Amino acid sequence: MNGPRSRRAAPSPLAALPVLRRIDGLRTSYADELALIRGAGGWAALAALAALYVATPLVIDDFWLSVLNFTAIAAIAAIGLNLLTGFTGQVSLGHAFFIGLGAYTAGYLGGDLRLPVIVWLPAAGIIASLLALTVAILVLIGVLLTPWLLIVIAPGFKGDARELTIVVVRILFPGIGLLVMS
Repeated sequence: MNGPRSRRAAPSPLAALPVLRRIDGLRTSYADELALIRGAGGWAALAALAALYVATPLVIDDFWLSVLNFTAIAAIAAIGLNLLTGFTGQVSLGHAFFIGLGAYTAGYLGGDLRLPVIVWLPAAGIIASLLALTVAILVLIGVLLTPWLLIVIAPGFKGDARELTIVVVRILFPGIGLLVMS
Protein backbone atom coordinates (compact mmCIF):
# COMPACT_ATOMS: atom_id res chain seq x y z
CA MET A 1 0.00 0.00 0.00
CA ASN A 2 2.21 2.77 -1.25
CA GLY A 3 -0.68 4.94 -2.38
CA PRO A 4 -0.95 8.68 -1.79
CA ARG A 5 -2.85 8.18 1.48
CA SER A 6 -0.09 6.18 3.15
CA ARG A 7 2.64 8.81 2.60
CA ARG A 8 3.52 11.20 5.40
CA ALA A 9 4.39 14.75 4.58
CA ALA A 10 8.03 15.64 5.02
CA PRO A 11 8.71 18.11 7.83
CA SER A 12 8.96 21.68 6.70
CA PRO A 13 12.48 23.16 6.52
CA LEU A 14 10.97 26.25 8.16
CA ALA A 15 10.42 24.21 11.33
CA ALA A 16 14.08 24.77 12.24
CA LEU A 17 13.34 28.45 12.83
CA PRO A 18 12.15 28.92 16.45
CA VAL A 19 9.64 31.60 15.43
CA LEU A 20 7.90 29.24 13.00
CA ARG A 21 7.95 26.07 15.09
CA ARG A 22 4.51 26.77 16.48
CA ILE A 23 3.09 26.96 12.95
CA ASP A 24 4.25 23.41 12.29
CA GLY A 25 2.98 22.23 15.68
CA LEU A 26 6.31 20.88 16.91
CA ARG A 27 5.84 21.68 20.59
CA THR A 28 6.73 18.52 22.47
CA SER A 29 6.03 19.37 26.11
CA TYR A 30 3.61 21.39 28.21
CA ALA A 31 6.45 23.56 29.49
CA ASP A 32 7.46 24.38 25.92
CA GLU A 33 3.87 25.16 24.96
CA LEU A 34 3.18 27.37 27.98
CA ALA A 35 6.46 29.31 27.90
CA LEU A 36 5.74 33.00 27.54
CA ILE A 37 9.16 34.01 26.26
CA ARG A 38 11.13 31.68 23.98
CA GLY A 39 14.79 32.44 23.36
CA ALA A 40 16.65 35.68 22.65
CA GLY A 41 14.11 36.78 20.04
CA GLY A 42 11.34 36.63 22.61
CA TRP A 43 13.32 38.74 25.06
CA ALA A 44 14.13 41.26 22.31
CA ALA A 45 10.45 41.48 21.38
CA LEU A 46 9.54 42.00 25.05
CA ALA A 47 12.12 44.80 25.38
CA ALA A 48 10.78 46.47 22.20
CA LEU A 49 7.22 46.18 23.51
CA ALA A 50 8.24 47.75 26.84
CA ALA A 51 9.96 50.64 25.02
CA LEU A 52 6.87 51.13 22.85
CA TYR A 53 4.70 51.08 25.98
CA VAL A 54 6.77 53.83 27.60
CA ALA A 55 7.04 55.97 24.45
CA THR A 56 3.43 55.76 23.23
CA PRO A 57 1.89 58.38 25.59
CA LEU A 58 4.57 60.85 24.50
CA VAL A 59 3.69 60.75 20.81
CA ILE A 60 -0.09 60.27 20.54
CA ASP A 61 -2.99 62.47 21.54
CA ASP A 62 -5.48 61.83 24.34
CA PHE A 63 -8.16 60.30 22.11
CA TRP A 64 -5.92 57.53 20.79
CA LEU A 65 -4.46 56.99 24.25
CA SER A 66 -7.97 56.38 25.60
CA VAL A 67 -8.65 53.99 22.69
CA LEU A 68 -5.49 52.05 23.59
CA ASN A 69 -6.50 52.01 27.26
CA PHE A 70 -9.93 50.57 26.48
CA THR A 71 -8.32 48.04 24.15
CA ALA A 72 -5.94 46.96 26.91
CA ILE A 73 -8.81 46.58 29.38
CA ALA A 74 -10.73 44.43 26.91
CA ALA A 75 -7.56 42.39 26.24
CA ILE A 76 -7.11 41.70 29.95
CA ALA A 77 -10.70 40.49 30.16
CA ALA A 78 -10.29 38.34 27.05
CA ILE A 79 -7.04 36.78 28.28
CA GLY A 80 -8.62 35.93 31.64
CA LEU A 81 -11.66 34.44 29.95
CA ASN A 82 -9.45 32.48 27.55
CA LEU A 83 -7.52 31.10 30.49
CA LEU A 84 -10.73 29.83 32.05
CA THR A 85 -12.63 28.66 28.98
CA GLY A 86 -9.71 27.70 26.76
CA PHE A 87 -7.44 25.81 29.13
CA THR A 88 -10.01 24.42 31.55
CA GLY A 89 -13.14 24.28 29.37
CA GLN A 90 -15.32 25.99 31.97
CA VAL A 91 -17.96 28.60 31.22
CA SER A 92 -17.93 31.84 33.20
CA LEU A 93 -20.04 34.96 33.26
CA GLY A 94 -18.28 36.18 36.39
CA HIS A 95 -15.55 37.88 34.37
CA ALA A 96 -17.97 40.44 33.01
CA PHE A 97 -19.28 41.22 36.49
CA PHE A 98 -15.88 41.66 38.15
CA ILE A 99 -14.46 43.68 35.25
CA GLY A 100 -17.58 45.86 35.39
CA LEU A 101 -17.18 46.28 39.14
CA GLY A 102 -13.57 47.37 38.66
CA ALA A 103 -14.58 49.77 35.88
CA TYR A 104 -17.41 51.23 37.97
CA THR A 105 -15.06 51.69 40.94
CA ALA A 106 -12.45 53.34 38.74
CA GLY A 107 -15.08 55.63 37.22
CA TYR A 108 -16.49 56.61 40.59
CA LEU A 109 -13.15 57.20 42.32
CA GLY A 110 -11.45 58.86 39.36
CA GLY A 111 -14.43 60.65 37.83
CA ASP A 112 -16.80 61.61 40.62
CA LEU A 113 -14.32 61.94 43.50
CA ARG A 114 -11.47 63.18 41.26
CA LEU A 115 -8.85 61.06 43.01
CA PRO A 116 -5.47 60.64 41.29
CA VAL A 117 -4.83 57.60 39.11
CA ILE A 118 -2.34 56.21 41.62
CA VAL A 119 -5.25 55.85 44.07
CA TRP A 120 -8.20 54.73 41.91
CA LEU A 121 -6.39 52.26 39.66
CA PRO A 122 -5.18 49.95 42.47
CA ALA A 123 -8.43 50.51 44.39
CA ALA A 124 -10.49 49.26 41.43
CA GLY A 125 -8.48 46.04 41.26
CA ILE A 126 -8.48 45.56 45.02
CA ILE A 127 -12.24 46.05 45.40
CA ALA A 128 -13.04 43.68 42.52
CA SER A 129 -10.55 41.14 43.93
CA LEU A 130 -12.00 41.33 47.45
CA LEU A 131 -15.53 40.73 46.20
CA ALA A 132 -14.29 37.87 43.99
CA LEU A 133 -12.50 36.36 46.99
CA THR A 134 -15.68 36.64 49.08
CA VAL A 135 -17.72 34.90 46.39
CA ALA A 136 -15.03 32.23 46.00
CA ILE A 137 -15.02 31.49 49.74
CA LEU A 138 -18.83 31.19 49.81
CA VAL A 139 -18.76 28.86 46.80
CA LEU A 140 -15.98 26.77 48.37
CA ILE A 141 -17.98 26.42 51.58
CA GLY A 142 -21.00 25.35 49.56
CA VAL A 143 -19.01 22.86 47.49
CA LEU A 144 -17.37 21.31 50.53
CA LEU A 145 -20.44 21.14 52.78
CA THR A 146 -23.25 20.34 50.36
CA PRO A 147 -22.36 16.64 49.86
CA TRP A 148 -22.12 16.16 53.62
CA LEU A 149 -25.45 17.91 54.19
CA LEU A 150 -27.11 15.82 51.49
CA ILE A 151 -25.82 12.63 53.09
CA VAL A 152 -27.08 13.73 56.50
CA ILE A 153 -30.41 15.26 55.41
CA ALA A 154 -31.45 13.37 52.28
CA PRO A 155 -32.17 9.87 53.67
CA GLY A 156 -34.98 11.05 55.94
CA PHE A 157 -36.17 13.91 53.72
CA LYS A 158 -39.71 13.60 52.34
CA GLY A 159 -39.90 16.66 49.99
CA ASP A 160 -38.92 17.29 46.38
CA ALA A 161 -35.56 18.51 45.05
CA ARG A 162 -36.55 22.19 45.30
CA GLU A 163 -37.41 21.89 48.99
CA LEU A 164 -34.15 20.01 49.63
CA THR A 165 -32.21 22.83 47.94
CA ILE A 166 -33.97 25.40 50.13
CA VAL A 167 -33.09 23.43 53.27
CA VAL A 168 -29.42 23.13 52.27
CA VAL A 169 -29.17 26.86 51.44
CA ARG A 170 -30.79 27.80 54.76
CA ILE A 171 -28.31 25.62 56.64
CA LEU A 172 -25.22 26.79 54.72
CA PHE A 173 -26.06 30.48 54.59
CA PRO A 174 -28.61 31.44 57.26
CA GLY A 175 -28.79 35.12 56.19
CA ILE A 176 -29.29 34.23 52.53
CA GLY A 177 -31.61 31.39 53.47
CA LEU A 178 -34.17 33.89 54.80
CA LEU A 179 -34.43 35.38 51.32
CA VAL A 180 -35.15 32.03 49.65
CA MET A 181 -38.84 31.52 49.00
CA SER A 182 -40.29 28.56 50.81
